[in-house]
Amino acid sequence: SIVGAGAFHFRVRDGNGWGHSARTTRGFYRTVRARFRSTAARPLRRTTAAADGRSELQPSATIPVLHKIAALGLYRPCRKHLFLAMMESVEGRSPLAKGAGGALRISPLHPTAEEGARSVKKIAVLASGGDAPGMNAAIRAVTRAARFHGAEVWGVWDGFSGLVDHRIEELTSRGVAGIMQRGGSIIGAGRSQEFFDEACRIECASYLRGEGIEGLIVIGGNGSLQGAAKLHALGVPTVVVPSSIDNDIGGTEMCIGVDTAINTAVEAIDRLRDTASSHQRAMIVEVMGRNSGYIAVMSGIATGAEMIITPERPVELDEIFEQMRLGGEHGKRHFIIVLAEGATSSATELARQVEEAPNPFDARYTVLGYIQRGGSPSRFDRILATRMGVAATEALLDGRSGVMVAWRNNGCELLDVDELPPLSDPWDGSLERVHRITAT
Repeated sequence: SIVGAGAFHFRVRDGNGWGHSARTTRGFYRTVRARFRSTAARPLRRTTAAADGRSELQPSATIPVLHKIAALGLYRPCRKHLFLAMMESVEGRSPLAKGAGGALRISPLHPTAEEGARSVKKIAVLASGGDAPGMNAAIRAVTRAARFHGAEVWGVWDGFSGLVDHRIEELTSRGVAGIMQRGGSIIGAGRSQEFFDEACRIECASYLRGEGIEGLIVIGGNGSLQGAAKLHALGVPTVVVPSSIDNDIGGTEMCIGVDTAINTAVEAIDRLRDTASSHQRAMIVEVMGRNSGYIAVMSGIATGAEMIITPERPVELDEIFEQMRLGGEHGKRHFIIVLAEGATSSATELARQVEEAPNPFDARYTVLGYIQRGGSPSRFDRILATRMGVAATEALLDGRSGVMVAWRNNGCELLDVDELPPLSDPWDGSLERVHRITAT
């Protein structure tokens, strides 16, 4: 059966699933002409509806095949994007599966019971806290998944402050086209102090109900989790998509934005090593992470840093000086220290202490800061955000609430927000031993 989506986008499927796509009007016409070459002279006519309510086409002597398809609305030259998926040929001749009596069955693409049509008809999505590469990919996935299941999607501007100020805007499939590769969030992101007031949250919940919004997807970090849990307690269905470059949310092995942030840090450290080696310097590089040393650990190991200092593994000054002395004896011309921002000393303070102590290296420091938040998301973050966005949307449409989509064992799982496990140590496993061996 040829299945059309709305007025302009079309796909074809049979009992084996979806077929291939032709993305332009010209591709559509060429594909149909080629696949119907042997039968193009056989016109069709509309017959009575099939048993399942779908229209059927059978041979006639009046209208050619391609003209009939155009008459049915399957060919709209006034639109640029037109999708058609051709199925395997039937009896070696026609590419279209036949219904009873050899009829061609044509129906519009709308969610059916077998495809998982949901009763929820209107949801909202917001991005809260700090922005992270991949947020846009998640927004895109939420929008298109909801539209696929027949639900409206509304974007809340600037996180929870958009709920407070009643700033929402409808999102469409075409409106989120081309945003996957962009950093940041097209609907903004941020924090709201007002939202932490209980009376304000009650008003926000009332506003959502008044707008007919039946559920909310929250993309963000720990603060976003807390806000979503508060709305859940007020009866607003909520699902959380973890997005934090710090990777500091318990229960999920990876958050949206982490991979891109690590790649950014790795590229910066590689460049700084070139300068450090040229001038025989100790280069202290401070990366983001708040109370988690995940970015520091992964970027440090990936760049062969001589020392990694994190909140989970503080390092005494005497140990730093000793390692620098040994590095000089081994002929090293650089000494790279990757420092997590939540460690005991800042990059500025540590550089001063190293410079004042007798050692073979001059000390310099660099704070990467917000450069780690921006930029085009990596392949991994795009795929992770897309999978999480679809999983969150379908969970919300299925009636789930108060849950977070977690990435575990190479797949998405739903965890109760109130029962998330504690944050794991980024040094878990053999990483500490691996770094100790390879940093010599």
